[in-house]
Amino acid sequence: MLTGPSPLHRGDGGLKDTVLNIQATGEFTISLVPFALVDAMNECSVSYPHGVSEFAQAGVTPAASMKVKPPRVAASPVSLECVAVQCQPYPADKPSCHLILGRVLAMHVDEAVLGEDGRVDPARLDLVSRMGGDWYGRTQAEANFTLGRPKGWDQAQR
Repeated sequence: MLTGPSPLHRGDGGLKDTVLNIQATGEFTISLVPFALVDAMNECSVSYPHGVSEFAQAGVTPAASMKVKPPRVAASPVSLECVAVQCQPYPADKPSCHLILGRVLAMHVDEAVLGEDGRVDPARLDLVSRMGGDWYGRTQAEANFTLGRPKGWDQAQR
């Protein structure tokens, strides 16, 4: 599985620590953000000087990873441990962010977010997503719905 963040550059055009750390180590973690950590997530959007711990600034407890050196967020219901596959500026002509792709080596899932079927239950996750600017979405919403796959989908996947 490939995944990755796409951190924007600093206001002065410089690279954020996320990119610098991934370029230096080739490793990173991704921790999904539950609504309970929304204020800590927001605190991590501050462009602190290089070397300042976002964990400490946001009051978030780190957890040791199993396969990579960077820690993950202990209170996150789902965390991924990754090695970098690609890290490139985007767009090529005038970069404003970096696209980072990584291969997932390990995944941590809190059993509290699993449904009776043993799969992750999105309603139990109560995740936050950034929609742009100051707008955020939340998986714990009355507007969420399920939609079965179209007829023949299973045959087309072979």
